[in-house]
Formats: sequence, C-alpha cells, structure tokens
Amino acid sequence: MALMKRLAYCINSKTKSIDFGDPFAEEITYKVVVKTGNTKAAGTDADVKIQLIGEESSTKPTKIDNFFRDDFERGKVDKFIIKMKNIGDPLLCKLGLLGITFFRN
Repeated sequence: MALMKRLAYCINSKTKSIDFGDPFAEEITYKVVVKTGNTKAAGTDADVKIQLIGEESSTKPTKIDNFFRDDFERGKVDKFIIKMKNIGDPLLCKLGLLGITFFRN
C-alpha cells in the first residue's frame, strides 16, 4: 500500500498519433504523465510498466522509460509518448514494478 502512495499517476491526454494519423488505426500514440509522490522514500529505479484499459480494449503491459533520464524520482513529473493499441476512450491506467501490479483484478 505504501508503494502505491509513493507513485501517483494519470493519463494526461490521448493524441491520435504523433503525425495526426487516422483515429481508427490499430495503434495510436498516447501521452502519459506520471507524477511521483514527494513523501519519504518515494521514487524508484526499478522498471515500470503501464497497461491502459479503455472502453473498447486494453493494452499489454508495456515498459515505460525515457532513455538516458532518471525517471520516477521523488517529487518529479515524467512525460512519456508511447505508441500502443487503440483502446478507445481510456478508463483505467495500471502501473506496475518488477512483476508487481498496484491493482488486483
């Protein structure tokens, strides 16, 4: 439970694609913004994965990482542009570390 409090998250916006492609395409590009909490011991150097669940479908868990950046540090905001399966309107975002998921199905 403490780990979930340390890593706050949200789906900030969904774009049709970087090049404004077809909104009905199999894959589209999402902009995901992750805000890491500012409490003691917040942040992680572990691999973080994301899974998006939408009205029409869900994605497979996918690692999110900005190469050559120290992501998920205490009190920081990280932005990711990821190309994933088109899920329709996003309903839920699941984050996980090292095989651990914050939500139970």
